[in-house]
Amino acid sequence: MKNHGLEVEVQLSYQDFSVFEHYCQKNQINIIEVNYQEVVKCLIEVLFDEKAKIDYEIEKKQFNIQKMEVLKEKNIRKN
Repeated sequence: MKNHGLEVEVQLSYQDFSVFEHYCQKNQINIIEVNYQEVVKCLIEVLFDEKAKIDYEIEKKQFNIQKMEVLKEKNIRKN
């Protein structure tokens, strides 16, 4: 099933990435690309409400995302 959502680039530390990766798996958020540089940069596909939930988790300090940028709106596949 395809839903309208967002492609988002997320930058975070290696330590925070493991927590974020687990969060994505638990919440069925698709990580479509990961680049390991000075920081970890990953592309994720999220629904609009999932993006709002991530914003809330950042406020609660569940994980420390250094940068989060919406790249585009797109249709994403959800199970």
